[in-house]
Amino acid sequence: LLALFILPHFLSKGEWIFNREWNAHKQNGKSSLFAGSVVVLWIVLVVSALIFSLNVTFDSDIIKLDGSEPEILLAEEKFHQIWGGQDSHAIFVVSDSEYEKALEINDIIYKEAVQKLGLSDFTSLSFLWPSKKIREANVARWNEFWRDGRESELKKLIKNEGVKYQFSDSAFSPFFDGLHADVTAGKEYDNKFISILKERFVQKGHDGYKVLSYFPDRKEYVSKLEELSRDYPGTFVVSRKALSRSISDSLSSDVKIFAMIATMFIVLLTFFFLKEVKKSLLALIPVVTSVLLILAFMSLYGLRLNIANLIAGIVSMGLCIDYGIFMTYRYENELKRSTVLALTISALTTLIGAGALLFAKHPALFSIGTTLVVGVTAGYISSVVVIPSIEKIFYNDSAIKAWSRQNKIK
Repeated sequence: LLALFILPHFLSKGEWIFNREWNAHKQNGKSSLFAGSVVVLWIVLVVSALIFSLNVTFDSDIIKLDGSEPEILLAEEKFHQIWGGQDSHAIFVVSDSEYEKALEINDIIYKEAVQKLGLSDFTSLSFLWPSKKIREANVARWNEFWRDGRESELKKLIKNEGVKYQFSDSAFSPFFDGLHADVTAGKEYDNKFISILKERFVQKGHDGYKVLSYFPDRKEYVSKLEELSRDYPGTFVVSRKALSRSISDSLSSDVKIFAMIATMFIVLLTFFFLKEVKKSLLALIPVVTSVLLILAFMSLYGLRLNIANLIAGIVSMGLCIDYGIFMTYRYENELKRSTVLALTISALTTLIGAGALLFAKHPALFSIGTTLVVGVTAGYISSVVVIPSIEKIFYNDSAIKAWSRQNKIK
């Protein structure tokens, strides 16, 4: 607003023009040949960029934009190569205000989860330390088994067979001493091993207890267990990758829609204000060139589109349409103002600011800098070189008339 309504009052009323007369239409064969070569080269470049751009894919994972140092990522990869565990773990959480109630629900979840994922891919406390009801039932069956003299028969058998292997009479005493130990009393029986298990699998909070189970953080596993958790209130799945996918999908969807809306508005507003198809198509040349060369550059260097690139691409399109409109208006009206100089200064200031981001270690900032530098450079060159060349070749007659009318008025 300041530039449009305030700045003009401080400027000279005289026109800032080049000292030389405009001779664009007093062309000889060499200049026409140069213009034709420029247009042909531009067409080849755009078609090539279009072909390369077809190989670009979109990366919606925002975790890759978190700015982690490459050394950290390499260290993590090396750790997994040595110690295994390439798959990070997700957590199935069972929560309840009562400890035993949480264990009972966890037992049910364990049985169903094992059927869905397999025994080796679902690690739960229920496997070694189920709820008190199950422990009591197990003890009852255990004691039932040792009735009818089986304990004495086993002691006699071990004593007779142990002589062959020189076992002492008390070799198996610890086993028989703990044969009928009460493992249903909870804390009364907690030995060190069980305590360590509970530290890993059970968390106590102000709102009750949470029993944790672990499984590989894979998309298909998360989907199956999320479906299971819907049937049991108070249970939920914690997945780093699922959270990342959810946020990434939401942001990516919004940014893609915003990019399409921005593109549509750029095209429609260009046609609306220029009011001619020819002028509008000329003005859109820098935008098309910028977008295609950004995609081609990413394809050649093995880069993938991300949210940062899309946002920077929208900014680049907004800048390039300005370049196209200014150059189209200049040649359509045969103005002798310093349009090219103004565009050059504008592009340079943008490139200086964006070029600093090329040295950034943060991946998001680097992506923004790369996109802006490539896009603005392509848009600027195509606006000051390609648009005039196309004008000279295809719209020479109308331009001469406009130039003639301007000189008659003067």
